[in-house]
Amino acid sequence: MSSVNIMVASLALGGAERIVCEIVSALQERGQAGKLFVLWDVSPHYEMHSSGSFDVHEFRSGSPREERLPETAARVLASGTNLLFTHLIHVSDLRVLWGAGIRTVPVIHNAPEGWQDPVESYASGHVPFVVAVSDSVARELRERGCTVPVITVRHELQRWFSDDNARENRLRIRKQYGIAPGTFLIGMAGNFKAQKAYPRAARVLAEVRKMRPAKLMILGSWDHDYGYGRVTFDVFRRLVEELGVEEDVLLPGAIDDIDSYYCAFDAYLNTSVYEGLSVALLEAQQWGCPIVAADVGGNAEALVDGAALVRDPTDIAAYVDALLRLQPAERSVAEKPAYPYLVPRIWSLLGAYGAEDVRPRAGVLFVTNNLNMGGTQSSLTNLLVDMPDKSGVTVCVLGAIHRRQFLDELTLARVPVISFDKPANIVDSAERVLKVIHQLHARTLCFWNADACVKLLVSKILAGTSVRVVDVSPGGPLFNELDETHSFQRRIAYREAEYAARLDTFVCKCQVGSSHPRLANWNTKIVVIPNGVRTADRPQVIGSSPEIAMRIGTCGRVAPENRIEFLMESFAIVARRIGDASLTIVGEAQAGHHRYREFLLDQARHLGLKNLHFVGPTHDVNSHLRSFRVFVTAFNGEGCSNAVLESMAAGTPVVAAASDSNRELIRNGVDGFVVSNPQEMAAKIEILLTRPELADSMGRASASTVRQHFSMSKMVNRYRSVLAC
Repeated sequence: MSSVNIMVASLALGGAERIVCEIVSALQERGQAGKLFVLWDVSPHYEMHSSGSFDVHEFRSGSPREERLPETAARVLASGTNLLFTHLIHVSDLRVLWGAGIRTVPVIHNAPEGWQDPVESYASGHVPFVVAVSDSVARELRERGCTVPVITVRHELQRWFSDDNARENRLRIRKQYGIAPGTFLIGMAGNFKAQKAYPRAARVLAEVRKMRPAKLMILGSWDHDYGYGRVTFDVFRRLVEELGVEEDVLLPGAIDDIDSYYCAFDAYLNTSVYEGLSVALLEAQQWGCPIVAADVGGNAEALVDGAALVRDPTDIAAYVDALLRLQPAERSVAEKPAYPYLVPRIWSLLGAYGAEDVRPRAGVLFVTNNLNMGGTQSSLTNLLVDMPDKSGVTVCVLGAIHRRQFLDELTLARVPVISFDKPANIVDSAERVLKVIHQLHARTLCFWNADACVKLLVSKILAGTSVRVVDVSPGGPLFNELDETHSFQRRIAYREAEYAARLDTFVCKCQVGSSHPRLANWNTKIVVIPNGVRTADRPQVIGSSPEIAMRIGTCGRVAPENRIEFLMESFAIVARRIGDASLTIVGEAQAGHHRYREFLLDQARHLGLKNLHFVGPTHDVNSHLRSFRVFVTAFNGEGCSNAVLESMAAGTPVVAAASDSNRELIRNGVDGFVVSNPQEMAAKIEILLTRPELADSMGRASASTVRQHFSMSKMVNRYRSVLAC
């Protein structure tokens, strides 16, 4: 585990500093090695202490700047890395660190109005990327001319509470300040600064009081000059007097234990002129407090459903209306999410793998969920086994390998396979992939049936590197998978659009997949590469020997998407007319599909099927394919079926349920049939079983089609071009 090094200007009681403290505390709890450098000592401030292998270094009061920065650089270099995340540090200080051999990652916490330095000052070889605390800040950085990669890391609070905590805190705080049960308490948090626009809140209070008893509580200090703090406070105080609401404004000042106050609020109000990411908003909604906020900066990104956003931050009436519309409700605190350390882990992963490695990159790493029996894994194995130059090619398998056939084939072909003894969660799996990429110095990363969340997280961490990213998919299924990750995309601040932008190439297995509407903006990245299968110069002529003359078969997983009940219904019709006909189903019901297999057995009994055979999985699919007189399939999704192509290559005519994907493989009436329903399938099967000369003719046409368009060599050469290996 590499070291994470962080520098912050101070630990003053502010949102940026709170983010730093939570990141460090979470990393300390996980046993992460690292260092936090606090450049200046101010008061009041958050308390942070060294713990485990993560050290907190606060410089002695009065030590000169010219000593602090070189000492920081020396300590960072001694940690084994030269990367340092910097929060609220001026570029003039960064340049000193650059001169000492440190690469810095500036973390930008505010909107442009609050930036310390112009964005062009980060255009240095010592800045591998910049981190923005919200997508809004990231967008502003790019629009203002930031030329280095910008990566959004949106903070998640690392504190979780119970509903009992909330109820106790609410009663205690409201009693402490004498707030009557019927009084509507509007809360705000943050030191007085011009950007907070607290005078707007005074006007909001005055209007709300006309409708109901109300008070305004602002948690924050005003005894400072930064952000025009004293001036803002004076303006606010005079306005409060003018509006006659002095008795209903509560100013506790800077509060150490701010969490308990959110429970006392009936609504949290944000009237800011600009924001980067309001930590106070995150804290308020963590406690279940209703939110009314100006739609500025990262506010919209931070809020959950149900919050009220005021489009015009100056519109007092809109704030008032939103507050008065809030309905009393049973409040509950936010639940602890899955992967609670997700965002701190992102910081750790960016520190370890996010900056470009100076060593040259070469080779391809294929990442796949598993090497179990299936068409996806079969096509990957075929590609790698038949690839003439395997140097620099490695496979990383994220899950367990339950059947070793493909692993054995890859091992025999001397393709390195990296697998893991124990399964891992999404974040750990992503870290495993990143570690392998780092160890191999891989130039190209190819996702081949990998978990969508893992793909998103790995691609995000690599955003600032030169690693090429390729994704292989039938097309539409990719978006089905991405649609199931919306919550995860939001948490890691990396949406489908960012993933599409990061991809170098998107490989579709079929033409229909490339026409998916959501691929409209990916045109320059799309390559269609159908599966390829091994072919013989002269395919075996099946003929009409008695043992196979009436044999119908299919190969594939016993799973609902393969619609085996469709095949059984067709076979029932055929069996009534041709008593010697049989249907053989080659494949297994994997985890989660055993009920489907039981359903099929019930259907077989209901249909009175006699010559129906479930033969389970096999290592030698081709021998079964050669034993079929007719191959049938009812799969109607997107993809490029290996089983169909292998049947065609063996000279076995195919009868397939109608789908755009199947029509790409089969010329209806030439090298097979494409049908719309079980009755039509039964009719075509009967023709092929009773007219051997037609079946042989179609078999020869099928084999010819595969040799011309779907050979293994064609597939391999196309992938070699895409992967540049």
